[in-house]
Amino acid sequence: MGKQIALLRAVNVGKRQVPMARLKELMSAAGFQDVSTYLQSGNVFFADGGRSPQENGARLEKLLLDEFGFVVEVVMRSTEQLDAIIAANPLPERVADPKRYVVTFFGKAPDQTGAAGLKPEDFAPDEFAFLGTELYSWSPNGVHTSKFTPQFLKRKLGVPVATARNWSTVLKLRELAEG
Repeated sequence: MGKQIALLRAVNVGKRQVPMARLKELMSAAGFQDVSTYLQSGNVFFADGGRSPQENGARLEKLLLDEFGFVVEVVMRSTEQLDAIIAANPLPERVADPKRYVVTFFGKAPDQTGAAGLKPEDFAPDEFAFLGTELYSWSPNGVHTSKFTPQFLKRKLGVPVATARNWSTVLKLRELAEG
C-alpha cells in the first residue's frame, strides 16, 4: 500500500474549524489507516487502502461535511505524484527563499487557454510556471502580495479547487509521508 496526502483548503480560519486531532479520530474510525497530520492548515497523510486519490478524496470530503457541516475542498496527491512535483520544479533558483516560493495544487489541470493568457509582465515582480496540475510561483514581496489567490485561479483557469503550500511545507510533507 502506498501513502496519500490530502491537502484541505481553507480550514482553521474563521468559523471553518477542523481540529486535526478530531479529524485523525474520524478518519481512523471510518477505516482510513496510518493517519497522521501536519500543522493545523489541513495536511493529512494516510495509507491509500487500495483506493485511488480521487476515491479517498471523495470519501474524506463526505466525512468532513457530515461531521463539521460545511464543505471542505480536498486536493489529493500520492507520494509518487509529490515526488514528481518536487523533481519537476521549474524555478529551482527560487527554493533559496522557500517561504516566498509556493506550489498551488489544483483539483484538475487548468484550462490551457486561460493559463496561456496569463502574461509574466502582468504579475511582475512575481514569477510563475504551470506544470500539469500545479502552479509554481515566487513572490519576492511576500506571498500575501501574490495575485494568485484561489478565487482568481478558479475564475481565470476554470479549476474547481486550488490550495497552496510554501516550498518548505511541500518538502516537509514529502519527508513526513515517508514516516
